[in-house]
Amino acid sequence: MQYYNNPELAERFGVSRHAVTNWIDQTRKGRLTLELVRDGANTYIAKTPRNQLIMQTLVQERRKFMNKRSLKIARPRPEFFQLFSEAQVIDMIYSLDKFREIPRQYDYLGDGAALWDEYMHRQYEDDVPNMLRQTISLLEANRGYIDQVISRHGRINIVDIGPGNALPVKDLLRHLIGVGKLGRYIAIDISPEMLAIAERNIKDWFGDAVQVEGHVRDISREWFADAIACLPAEDNVPAVNICLFLGSTLPNFRAPDDALRNIVKSMGARDYLLSTTGIDSDLGRERFQFAIGDVESKPLPPQYKLVVDLLGIEQDYYETEMGFDEREHARYLRIRLKHALTLEFKLARGDYRLDLKKGETLLVWRARHNTAAEISEQLTSSGLNPRLISQSDDHDYMLVFADLPRQER
Repeated sequence: MQYYNNPELAERFGVSRHAVTNWIDQTRKGRLTLELVRDGANTYIAKTPRNQLIMQTLVQERRKFMNKRSLKIARPRPEFFQLFSEAQVIDMIYSLDKFREIPRQYDYLGDGAALWDEYMHRQYEDDVPNMLRQTISLLEANRGYIDQVISRHGRINIVDIGPGNALPVKDLLRHLIGVGKLGRYIAIDISPEMLAIAERNIKDWFGDAVQVEGHVRDISREWFADAIACLPAEDNVPAVNICLFLGSTLPNFRAPDDALRNIVKSMGARDYLLSTTGIDSDLGRERFQFAIGDVESKPLPPQYKLVVDLLGIEQDYYETEMGFDEREHARYLRIRLKHALTLEFKLARGDYRLDLKKGETLLVWRARHNTAAEISEQLTSSGLNPRLISQSDDHDYMLVFADLPRQER
């Protein structure tokens, strides 16, 4: 007979895993009439319509008689409203209400930029293959092809979408300066603080040899064609853009196709896209980490908790969970509430209350696991023409160099 595993039941009914274990114990003692299934040394709740009705009743009764004194109130800190615009605050409220998700891009604002800079430096210094080191390696391995493409153009503008601290693009910029091809360096990011870090690093590395521009845009909802348009230069040398979308960023979005289409809509007819991302594999899943070191027993890592803290959600209110969602085909990091929680927002247009139940989860981060074929198909369906596809030696990361189809040029 089929049965539910305990994490599945906790997710399905919005309760803690302890509550599921308690249902099984109560059934063994004759206090509940659930049908159980033994599998080896473990006991599970059978997957039957009758059991579903019993568990729904248990959940409803629990909610009905929940002690109001256990309800927690969380109010965003003053810094929350100083850091985020009202439009961004409303976007977060809607995302929490509709999807039970904190949009990942907001963790890069304010102090989150410095935390990400620190995290990237640790990856850069780590000997273990990781997102940053594999991105740099793939750019180096495919430099010959990139040189062949840019040889027929005058100036090459680098459009760095989500630049982080600019470490991934450092060697490519040095190469373009050396061959006399670099035009403008244009960074696109939602975080002014992240743009400032990228600019500071590039100035430290190259001085005045690189013309740095930073533009604040949220690519999940905004185009940026006006920021990267290749207008005639004073020296009348034609320029094209190579748009970089590095570091396996796309799989983190709730709606990755929307972000990718905004990039394509922003590109000029002769522009290129150079993207790197992770590839799904059994080995890759085993080696995947969301922070440096052993993360299973640690609290929510600093680079993923800026918004959680600013929302006023105390660490005692939740426990951290990391796992792989087979339905979404995605690795996730989320918090599961240990108490019923009400989030209270005071906005210019009025107050807003969001009620969350004990046992509910809020998604903090995701990384979809796509195969190489799925990645290529995603680019094609978004209006791009992949010209070069290259994989790392361990087949865990992939570089794609693409342009627009001929009929659109």
